[in-house]
Amino acid sequence: MPKCEICPHECEIVNGTEAICRGRKLNEKGEIVPSFYGQLSVASVEPIEKKPFYHYRPGTKVLSIGSWGCNLKCTYCENFFISQEFDTPDVKSYSPVEIVRMAIENECQGVCMSFNEPSIQYEYLMKLAKCTRESGLYFAVKTNGYVNYIHWGSLCEAVDAVNIDWKPENVAGVPKYTDHIRTCIKLAIEENYGVHVEISVPIISEDPVVYEHIAAYFKPTIKNRVPIHLLPVTPCHKNFEPRPRDFYVKFIRDFVFRDSFYVYADLPDYPQMSDTLCPQCHNVLVERRAFSSLIMPTEKDKGCCSSSRQSMTL
Repeated sequence: MPKCEICPHECEIVNGTEAICRGRKLNEKGEIVPSFYGQLSVASVEPIEKKPFYHYRPGTKVLSIGSWGCNLKCTYCENFFISQEFDTPDVKSYSPVEIVRMAIENECQGVCMSFNEPSIQYEYLMKLAKCTRESGLYFAVKTNGYVNYIHWGSLCEAVDAVNIDWKPENVAGVPKYTDHIRTCIKLAIEENYGVHVEISVPIISEDPVVYEHIAAYFKPTIKNRVPIHLLPVTPCHKNFEPRPRDFYVKFIRDFVFRDSFYVYADLPDYPQMSDTLCPQCHNVLVERRAFSSLIMPTEKDKGCCSSSRQSMTL
């Protein structure tokens, strides 16, 4: 029986059935292929900061595209209507060349696959990555990181930047796949793939203990420079818990993630938590408001600031 090998579910697929992600199927040749190859549920021009990427090409515009399906079933998913609960779409398929053309026509400097899980369209992703780079644009991916290791390595080598969700353990509604995702994060950071890595942590609970295992991973010297985004979860789908209050998110940043240099949160009560500071002298290097970046002039830089600027792909 044909078995999909893109993610650890390794679904066995026959005619008339679909993978757990609802994004992989058997074609007439008996090959497992993306169900929605090049079909878009979303296409929008956005600042790269919204994905979020703070240390990669700040101030640039990206064409964000999404399709349908996901191999995880998070109960708090804000995009559940395209990732989990959707009718089979009947829409146009866009070739990688057409996506790149759309990005260029909209004066974007890059393309980002986002909204649903990009890796389930693995074959399309790899072709789009190649086409995007050949056209002089950058290619980024927002992913859950639940990908089999051999495909994960190829994905990381093909793209310019990845933002990976690291979901906290022991929280209701979080799939129990954190060990595999942790390993994929480790590979992306430590292997010589040449990919820029940022991490998103959904903040579901106000209990700081929930996030200690994530913060502990970033304590070693090399890893504590990885940008981390704390994303408060708004009630939606099957999650009815209130959005964590800004004060508690700031507390989690200040005390649980105190050993990491670059931890961000877009909070109305604390707008400065989106700024990039020099870890040593706390000089503001990049100021961000409403997903817009202002790279500060270097006149006030001290010697320690230069290494911080170098850690960002400006």
